[in-house]
Amino acid sequence: MKTKDRHESYDRKSHLLQEKFLALIEKQTESTYLRALAETCSPGEAGRDAERYLEVNGVCGIQGDGSFEATVDTDEGPKYLSGVSVNDAVNEATAFCQSLNNQISRAFDALPPEDALRSIGAVWRLAENTCELAAARSRLVLGKLPRPCLSQTPDWYRNRLEELDEEDGAAVSPASLAASETIVRAVACKFPSLHAEVSVGLLGRVVLDWHALSSRYAWMIDATELPFPAVNIYEASSHAVCGIETRIIHDMHEALCAIGEMANRQNVV
Repeated sequence: MKTKDRHESYDRKSHLLQEKFLALIEKQTESTYLRALAETCSPGEAGRDAERYLEVNGVCGIQGDGSFEATVDTDEGPKYLSGVSVNDAVNEATAFCQSLNNQISRAFDALPPEDALRSIGAVWRLAENTCELAAARSRLVLGKLPRPCLSQTPDWYRNRLEELDEEDGAAVSPASLAASETIVRAVACKFPSLHAEVSVGLLGRVVLDWHALSSRYAWMIDATELPFPAVNIYEASSHAVCGIETRIIHDMHEALCAIGEMANRQNVV
């Protein structure tokens, strides 16, 4: 092999090794960050743990939100890692929410009533501002997606409403009733074999108790000021291991994915 070819081959191998090295550093740093985040529920502390790890491999900077950037020395010169990001945004959001929960709990447990109310109110306002931003951005994103298809209102839904007793019929919220009909039509279009029991829950909300073979899966429908496919669904599902789990679903695309997963697990579609 000619000397020039040997040098080119060496350079290619060296470059590949450098890339593998950088990928390993990035992967291990992200693993360090995620592990620390799970243990501390604090992005700042997790970022500092990742910073300490990177100090032995290069130079890094810690950002105010706990994220970080790094420069690693290689034979080819400094290599920049464009911020080792956390791909699972839910984990990071969970950490922030847990921090807010801790602040509320500490205020309730340790402060005089007036101070506690003031502290809790400050956290509440921050959370409301975040929710308003999430709603505004969600509305913009939903506008870029195709609307879920709607079927005609299924007969089983009409029949269940007619079977409500006089007291429940009078208590049901008209806004919740209208929202539930649209939601049922979207589900019926994609999963025509699914049926649900219909009842009236808290504050006149419509409850859809979907038929499942070995577990309970229910939605409580609340009205929302945003246009469909934005929704406000309180989901409750039972699991043999972890018992009842609850969450709020804010868009129909996610709701259809959730009920599709339930139906597949129960083999009802």
